[in-house]
Amino acid sequence: MDTSLFWQYVTENIMIVSAAISALLPVRDTLKRGTKSTVFRIAALLTAFVPVGAWISTQMQSVHNIPIFLCAAGVLAFMIFNVRSSLPKILYCFCHGTALAAFCTMYTGYVGAPYEDVGTVHLFSFKWGIICLTISLGVLLLFFKDSFIRLRDLLENENIDTIWKGLLLIPLLITAFSFWARPLDFQNVMVGRVRRISLILFPVILLVYHLLIYILWWTAEHVTRETELKRQNDLLQIEEKRYNALRYYNEQARVIRHDFRHHMSVIKELLNTGKTEEARRYIEQFTETDSIAHKPFCRNKALDAIAAHYHRMALKDEITIDWQLRVGEVLPFRETDLCSIVGNLLENAIHAVAQLDKAKRRISITMEMRSEEMLALLIRNPFESELLRSTNGLPRAAEAGHGIGLRSVASLVKAYNGNLQIETADGVFSVSIIMFEQKKKGADA
Repeated sequence: MDTSLFWQYVTENIMIVSAAISALLPVRDTLKRGTKSTVFRIAALLTAFVPVGAWISTQMQSVHNIPIFLCAAGVLAFMIFNVRSSLPKILYCFCHGTALAAFCTMYTGYVGAPYEDVGTVHLFSFKWGIICLTISLGVLLLFFKDSFIRLRDLLENENIDTIWKGLLLIPLLITAFSFWARPLDFQNVMVGRVRRISLILFPVILLVYHLLIYILWWTAEHVTRETELKRQNDLLQIEEKRYNALRYYNEQARVIRHDFRHHMSVIKELLNTGKTEEARRYIEQFTETDSIAHKPFCRNKALDAIAAHYHRMALKDEITIDWQLRVGEVLPFRETDLCSIVGNLLENAIHAVAQLDKAKRRISITMEMRSEEMLALLIRNPFESELLRSTNGLPRAAEAGHGIGLRSVASLVKAYNGNLQIETADGVFSVSIIMFEQKKKGADA
């Protein structure tokens, strides 16, 4: 066996490891099986592939490393069948990994050209191998934050679900260019200024790709924050309207109490003179006034305001909401966060229930403090439509613009070290939440 050729293939096969890491990091939270067991299996298979694939390639005496392409196809098949996500997103992550690996292989040819015998491709040198692994590690570190955080956030952001097919072209073009620009003869690389120009210009491609990921991530996060701020401003406006209404109702009640003895005199006089019908109509005025000022849903003013808002919204669609908000006036959580959670969930529930028959239009919501630091929330409603899943496992609506608030709810619950569980059984959609007080610092929405 040609030992030099074997070690060259070993070095090339290590590229599949960095490619698999870059491809799987963004989708680690959407694996159908446990993350730890999946990582262990993939690591074991790739570790075995590096020497075995190199041995097969050496025996074949082929210019092209065919086993590495077969291994890449296996990784793609694994991702398609074991990742809960849409096909364009899976393909993007796979191509993201192959683009980085292909670039490393191509760029190594230009950097390590002086350490290859002129005109000899299949001759491994220790310096060439070190250069190859160093470039691979450097690219992996450069894009580690992109793969570990930014691409994961972009995959979970439902606002950009429609553009993944277009984004897929970027890593595909980088992969195609890397294969096309890979040196076939190292003697040509050393001619004139080809090598020096390539060493400067080619990294620019990778830096531009890195910058594009960052810009897209920053834009998506900025839009998400703006949307959440708008929702919180809407909640504050609802609370202000509710507060002004309560002030008006209280003022009315104060005036009525002040003039109560005068009204009683009028009623007494009407009854004494036998004008019972006029007395009844006079009393009905107080009944109508009292019906306007409904009983508060809870003692907390902000939650009471958001409850009143969605209660009126539900009544328009003939939906009944069973309220059980057993909370105090002061809660150990940011009121805007609680209102955002309740508002998002109720908005989704009302939209789902409004599509059903009138007899099924019912929502139940229970909120209570289980202890001084722990809050529990349960919302249940019937549903009949098809339930779709986002990349993070959360349900989403089939129609655009509906159901997107669940990601915001999940983020807020996580900020309070809480737990969010969504269950669908017997035609009932239920969301249960447990949240804990943040003593040292507030949660960041």
